[in-house]
Amino acid sequence: MKHTIVTRIIWLVIFLSYQSFILSAQCPSDVIFTATITHSAGPSDGAFNINTKVVGSNDNMVTYVFETIPLTQGASHPAPTDNPVINNLAPGTYNLLMKATCVNDNSKVISKTLKNLVVKGSYILPSITESKLKRGSFDACPLGILAVNVKNGGSTFTCTLKDAPAGVDLGITPFTIQPGANGSKELVLNGYYPTGTYKLDIRDQYGKGRELNITLGQLTVANLPTIVPPCHLGA
Repeated sequence: MKHTIVTRIIWLVIFLSYQSFILSAQCPSDVIFTATITHSAGPSDGAFNINTKVVGSNDNMVTYVFETIPLTQGASHPAPTDNPVINNLAPGTYNLLMKATCVNDNSKVISKTLKNLVVKGSYILPSITESKLKRGSFDACPLGILAVNVKNGGSTFTCTLKDAPAGVDLGITPFTIQPGANGSKELVLNGYYPTGTYKLDIRDQYGKGRELNITLGQLTVANLPTIVPPCHLGA
């Protein structure tokens, strides 16, 4: 009886060892880890496109965690992910870490690092100031011109009127673009505006920009020789 029990125990140990060996044998011997870089056209739209190739096993026998480590000021630091595409990266230098864990044996982990990956970018935050094309208005006849000068930033902008004198509609406001000095652009809001202070919010397609206040002063009769009014001012 004792001999039978001992024999069974020996066979159980052999069986479990064999099962462990089989499971371990299904773990990869290596993972080839590479990445291609998408450079940033805006403030933070670069990306790492990760490629992995399992050696000595099947792809479904491995789970991954990827982590981006910023090495330079201003570079992004997204949370670790199992997604092989890491988006929204600002220009900068990074290390890219991979941890590949065997599904059948979590103690078997392959870790690798791609060092000094450079995401390039030429985006410069927009500089937004009051334009010289701004013009005041008459009390009896709105002739005011609202305009801002924009340099750098994205290729398209949105202008929102956030505060204005009574009677002026708020919200997104259309404008025309004229060339400015030193590669800048003049954004001239459509229509004419009464005297008063306006709060404008100017943003590019990446949401970068700022708010600024512009005050349209009161014109006098002395300004008439250089202005053709669209309405009758009276005697």
